[in-house]
Order: sequence, then C-alpha cells, then structure tokens
Amino acid sequence: MSDLVRLFRVLASAPRLRVLRLLTRNSECTVGQLADRLSLSLPLVSKHLALLRTNGVVATRREGRRVFCRLTEPEGEAFTDTLLKWLAPLLRRGPDTTLEQVWPASTSLGPSEVDFIRAFTAYTYERRLEMLGVSLQRPQTTVTDWMDALRMSPQAARRQTRKLTARNVLREVSAPAEPRYQPARAFAFRWEAQLFTIVTAELRRRLGHT
Repeated sequence: MSDLVRLFRVLASAPRLRVLRLLTRNSECTVGQLADRLSLSLPLVSKHLALLRTNGVVATRREGRRVFCRLTEPEGEAFTDTLLKWLAPLLRRGPDTTLEQVWPASTSLGPSEVDFIRAFTAYTYERRLEMLGVSLQRPQTTVTDWMDALRMSPQAARRQTRKLTARNVLREVSAPAEPRYQPARAFAFRWEAQLFTIVTAELRRRLGHT
C-alpha cells in the first residue's frame, strides 16, 4: 500500500496540481516556463518536478541547458497509468484556481485543486487504505472489526473512520448498537465515483478477490 500512499501524497498538493494542469494543456514545458507561469522559483518548481518524476507522473528530457517536462504517457495497466488516464482530462478542463483564491468549480469545468486535494487525502495514509480493504471484504464493518483485523487502538480506529466518512469513502449504516460502515455508494460528482472505483479496484486486485 505504501506506493499508493506516496503517489496520492504527491498529487495532494496545489502547486504540483498546477504543474500538472499546465502540462495537460501543453505537450512540453521547460522548467523556466513552468516557474514563470506559476510565479514560483526555479528551485521550488524543480523540487516539485523531482517528486512527480520519481512517482512516474512526469518525464523530463534535457536539451542543452534547458530541461523539458511532459506528462508520462499512460500506456500500461499499472495503477499510476490508470490514475493518469482518469486525471489528465479532468485537469485539462478544470478551473485555474489557487488556494488563496478558490471559486466553486462548475461541473462542466471539472474539479478544482481543492476538490482534488480533499479527495486524494482520503488515501494518503496507509491505515485508511487498509481499513477500506477490510470493509471491501465484509457486508458491514464496525470499529471493533478494524481494531481486531488491523491491531488498531480504539482512538486510532475511530479517528480514521471519521476521516474516511468525512471524505465520503465510507458511509455509516444505522445500527441499534455499535455503528456499522460500508464503502460509499453515492457520490455528489461523477469524478468522485470514478476515483473511488479506481482505488477500490486496485485494492481488490491486491487482496486477491473481485
């Protein structure tokens, strides 16, 4: 699961999402062009690019003293490829926003950076992915189930349950005694449902069941 966590942590960043948005709208950009467009320093852009490249999201090539960047071509069936095939079109048509000036994105424009960050942070902690994996194997799951299956403390299990329900990854099912949870079934936006499907399909694959 650690590779999924690293990827989502890299993507859950406003500056890096803005880099990717520019790259979806241009076949290639130099590091200098990205720095100018984003009003960031060259060292900072280079740091963001290094993280994106290490995680297979961006490719670079050098031509003389200039470094050109582009999105990695998602040609395979690996999780990163599947995620990029989904993410690139959404970024391309999404609004140009920053964390300092965020306006609600229309459904025709697609999600904003803040929307993406909120969704991605559901998967930036390995324990949350493990909890979701457990819930995929049961009709309903309780906090006690997660404590037993993953050797979690009551406090940790409840805390991560709150985070997963707040991000619409889990939904609470009414129960007379201890609350029970199921993987989410209804989403406000289609892109949220698509992301959930991509993540849960990968978890099911790794868990060895369909």
